[in-house]
Formats: sequence, structure tokens, C-alpha cells
Amino acid sequence: MKVPQSGLVIPAATDDRPGPIVIGAVGGSGTRVVADILMRAGCFMGGELNASSDALAFVGLYDRWAAKALHHWLRDDGPPPSAMGDDLARALQRHVAGITPAHQAWGWKNPRSMLLLPWLAELLPGLRFIHVVRDGRDMALSANQNQPALYAPILGLEAPDDGTPALAAMRYWNRVNLMVAGYGQARLTRRYLRVRFEDLCMDSAPTVDSVLRFAQLPQSLCPACMQLVSAPASIGRWHGVEPSILRQLEMAGTEALCAFGYIAG
Repeated sequence: MKVPQSGLVIPAATDDRPGPIVIGAVGGSGTRVVADILMRAGCFMGGELNASSDALAFVGLYDRWAAKALHHWLRDDGPPPSAMGDDLARALQRHVAGITPAHQAWGWKNPRSMLLLPWLAELLPGLRFIHVVRDGRDMALSANQNQPALYAPILGLEAPDDGTPALAAMRYWNRVNLMVAGYGQARLTRRYLRVRFEDLCMDSAPTVDSVLRFAQLPQSLCPACMQLVSAPASIGRWHGVEPSILRQLEMAGTEALCAFGYIAG
């Protein structure tokens, strides 16, 4: 199944110009700066963006389909419904308005893209996915808990008995990021790139370079793109957490924290 092409004008995927570059993550992971890097390097990321560089054309689509897509993913329940393909086609038609031959690549950024990853990959052959990951201990303490609130119950993650929001957030971060990483590595292979936000901030040159190479954009623009990166004060905020709470968080997120190199296995 592919996105219906009737009346739809999107750049065709070729060896020289592969499919769209889609950025996803748990909200608050630092996707904005990755989108901004791509735009600085000549990638079209949409003409309708909010202050976080989210592509507004997909907001309604994700509101309607993210939960359903996650249910299907958990059940391994076959291809996406045709109605979802039609809905995606309409969102794409709106999104690509304004793209020109001068754009060397195209795509979009919305953190919830990762929740629909199997469907998007099936509907858009050649899709490339950038999975932005930020330390789950910092993420558990973030004020942005929209995704856990909406989607943790679908994953069977009930709120902790003591009502600790940070622990619930960590459980969600652990489960959903492992799902996305597993799918990306197994199914997308070379069309999957994982970017740790901490590496982007603390080791910018090679990390930005890897993003540009993945997107097939000029690596000569790496210095200009690096100027977009600055480390927020919230990096490492988990260091200020009470030790007993930190132990609980690390126990809840052990698998992903180890897999992504945040703690030793």
C-alpha cells in the first residue's frame, strides 16, 4: 500500500533524491534544532511551521491516527487503513506547497511521527527517519508530558500507585523509544538515524555532520549548522534529584538507558 498519487504532487524518491526525512521523538527531546539544521542546509520542512518547527499540516492527521497506529503496531495488525492513506495524502498536499527544485531534500518534523512510523514507512517508500533521543532521566523531569498522558495507557503503562509523574514518564520513555529503535534498526536499516540530543549539544561537529550525511545534504554547511546548536540549562537536571527517586527512575528506564548509552549495562 502506498499513498494515493492521484492529484498529489510530491517529489518522487530516487537514488539521488530519496524519500522524505521525518523527525520524531518523545516531545521535548530537542527535535526543533535538528529540523532547523536540515532547513539551514537546504531541506524543505514545510511552509507552515509553529515556533518549535513542527509541520502544522500533520497535526490533525496525528490527532486522528496516532493512537490507532500505536494500537495496530502493538498487535502487528497489518497495513494502515485506506482512510489513513487518503488523510496522509491530503496532509502531504498541504505540506509540500512551496517546495521548489532548489530544495535538495524534503521532509517534516513532528515528535509524534514516531508513533506512526510503521504506517508512514509503508505508505511512503524511501522514507528516512531521524529518531531524536534525550536522556530519560531529564525527560522524566520535563514539564512536557503530553505524549505519556495520551499514549502511555495504550502501551499498557498504568500510572504508578504513588502517582509519581516522573516515574510514569520514564516508563513511557523507555518503552516507546525501544519500540522505535527496534523498528528503525530492523526495518529501515540505513534509512534510520538515531541522534542523541546530548551528543548534538556537547559533540556538535560529528553529530551535525552525521545528520547532513544521512540527509544527503552538503557537509560543507556543517559549520553554519553548528551555530544553531546551544545546550539548554536543563541538560543534566537529573543530577539534582533525590538519590532514592533517581534510583527508581533508573530502574524503570534501565533497558533504554543502557541501550542508548546513558548508563552502563
